[in-house]
Amino acid sequence: MIDTVIVGAVAGLGVAVGPSLLRPSVIIEPINVPSSLEERGYSGEVVARRLRDELRDIFATARPTILTSLKLSDVAVEQRLPDIEVPGGLNLRSIVSTIRELLDLNDIYVSGELTVDRRPDNQLPKKPKTSDEEDVEKPEVPPSFVLKLRSRNTGPFYQTKEPTEDLQAAFRSAAVAILEISNPSLAGRHFEMQRQYDDAARIARLLIASNKVGEAENGLILRGNVSLRRQDYDAAIKDFEEVLKRNPQNVLAAVNIAWANFRAGRYDATIASAERAIAIDPKAASAHAHKANALRMLGRAREAAEIAQGAVDLEPTNGQPLTALAAAYNAMRRPREALEIGLQAVERDPNYGSAHLVLAVALNNLGRGEEALPRYKKAVDLDPTYSRAWYAYAQALKRAKQWPEALLNFEEAVKREPDNMEYVGERGLVLSEMLKHGDAIPPLQRALDSGYRPAVTALALGRSQLALKRLSEAIANFDRSTSIDSRNAEAWLEWGQALIKSLQPADADKVLARAREKLPGNGILAKLHGDALLAIKDDQRALDAYETAVRLDQALAQAVGKTITRLRKKRPQLNAKLQPKLAP
Repeated sequence: MIDTVIVGAVAGLGVAVGPSLLRPSVIIEPINVPSSLEERGYSGEVVARRLRDELRDIFATARPTILTSLKLSDVAVEQRLPDIEVPGGLNLRSIVSTIRELLDLNDIYVSGELTVDRRPDNQLPKKPKTSDEEDVEKPEVPPSFVLKLRSRNTGPFYQTKEPTEDLQAAFRSAAVAILEISNPSLAGRHFEMQRQYDDAARIARLLIASNKVGEAENGLILRGNVSLRRQDYDAAIKDFEEVLKRNPQNVLAAVNIAWANFRAGRYDATIASAERAIAIDPKAASAHAHKANALRMLGRAREAAEIAQGAVDLEPTNGQPLTALAAAYNAMRRPREALEIGLQAVERDPNYGSAHLVLAVALNNLGRGEEALPRYKKAVDLDPTYSRAWYAYAQALKRAKQWPEALLNFEEAVKREPDNMEYVGERGLVLSEMLKHGDAIPPLQRALDSGYRPAVTALALGRSQLALKRLSEAIANFDRSTSIDSRNAEAWLEWGQALIKSLQPADADKVLARAREKLPGNGILAKLHGDALLAIKDDQRALDAYETAVRLDQALAQAVGKTITRLRKKRPQLNAKLQPKLAP
């Protein structure tokens, strides 16, 4: 026979429930037990009392809302009812606990059905033995169980002989499905944190259409958060503004507007919206942190540090203000303080990606680049929507000359902000370093047209064009690079080589003569100038250039030694040619 126990508990969920409803209660409906159990003293009242005592223990430390339908065989009821065991050490207590732990939630609504067959083969009625059968007792077969967790008519069904990953998946899936009905705001937040943005947006639509007090505001904030995670900052701000229109004292909406503006790179707007949130609640530490971050990005690092310290004083256990303070110290070139504060931020909130990011920057500034790389990786893993984290990680990989990995991360940053010329330009520079010149030219040209690092970008663009034999374009970009940074030896060298390759040695002579005036101590420039002079048959000046090159850089002797010897042998002839010019 199967006995059914219906257990209910009520707890407060969501913003619409008052404190008076937070006290849990347990209701056990009447239980019909088989006559075989009643004869042994297991009446319905006894079973209900023992089960109620068990559930009260479960509710003593949390505020769950649980509706559990428990179906037991008569043998299961007979054996240790208060701690109903199933294979693998699971019991009713651990099932409920496991669901909570998997979701990291205290407020949860679970509907379930647990069917336990506690009758192994050796307890089944035995057939009469024949004379040929040995009198050997069969080994006990582990009991099987069926776990059915559902929300109304939906949810998974699993049957297994031991707890597996599938069983845990059943817990998770069922708990979330039921949470959608009992507390959709919490379910939406869960989906957002799990990066299941389509599900979060679906819950947001349901909440916005709800007539329950507070749910529409929760839905707008949830939809705004999803838009923010998807980098649709204007849509996010629109939803947060709608919340403030309905409830001008909603500080969370005001803080999130500051957050969206910061992610969008609108730092003046971030300060204004943060101050708006602070006007609603002067103790809103997150608003102060956003303001500090914006000031730092505007080059006001000292002021940012003061405001961030104030935010830390308001909420010492909040990782966000600590992160803002560490970032300000990084900007002030105080990496040791940044490292100390960054470690505190990670300790307070190990799942906050920006905390790992500022810690990585501090380690890098201390020359501990190898230690920094895993922190950068952790930052992008925790917050893959934050383009600045991808960019910082890519820069660290670039410094380590891990070009393929750097390129992948720059591409992730560009994917999230395709019009950010800083990201576009750095991606082009890495492509040029990797000799992917055809791919490098479009992003480098975009970045150069926008004015991003013009001297460096023009040089890299010229190199890629030169590699593809687009000589005139390359020469123009080398000219542009040197006109911006006249002490960039690489640009002068590339320009001179391009002119020599394009059979314009006379122009190369003029360019390299100017280069040597700017950088008189550069032996390689002197050697290249000698090559140009040799090409136009100005042997005397070529010899002077080569001798100067060797004097400046002995390593060049092997490359030009024979040429110098040959030109020196021709020196009498050269002097003879010069005599008419030298005569009075």
